[in-house]
Amino acid sequence: MNEKRILSGIVLSGVLFLLSSCFSSGKVVETTFDSSRPESASSKVLFWLDITTYNGIDIHKAWGVEKNIPLVTIPPGEAAFSFNAYFSRDYGRVVERYTISDCLFKYNFESGKEYTVRRYLEKKPKKFLQPQEYNYYVRIYGKLPRDRKGKNTKDLKDSDILASILIFDTEDFKN
Repeated sequence: MNEKRILSGIVLSGVLFLLSSCFSSGKVVETTFDSSRPESASSKVLFWLDITTYNGIDIHKAWGVEKNIPLVTIPPGEAAFSFNAYFSRDYGRVVERYTISDCLFKYNFESGKEYTVRRYLEKKPKKFLQPQEYNYYVRIYGKLPRDRKGKNTKDLKDSDILASILIFDTEDFKN
């Protein structure tokens, strides 16, 4: 009887572990690029993008952020990031999905400041019987959202935008 309880406890623990791992994707992972540098002499950046490299360093290997949202503390100054961009074009019943790898942007981050980096799609005027077209931007905000663990970034206002960097125009992907 005691062995059955132990076995059922192990099975239940395993099931709970599997369920928790399914729901934990997309969590914020905090990491520091240079731990010897004081936080006041660093920049803290939250990425709401699929960042792949930082100044040529593969962050999936270096920071362990495979499917997570990285909140990183980096040295101040100009930094180059590459990321994967995703968008879709809707033709009614047909949807085309695109993934563009290794989009690049640079920004000069200041010491002691916090930033949020996320994508922004700006709708272009719609043409008759054509899919909706967008300009794809990376926006850099001068603060972190209050809710860093969820996906609620509604407290980031247009007045918080420090830079809006055009990455591409979806019209460039016409057949």
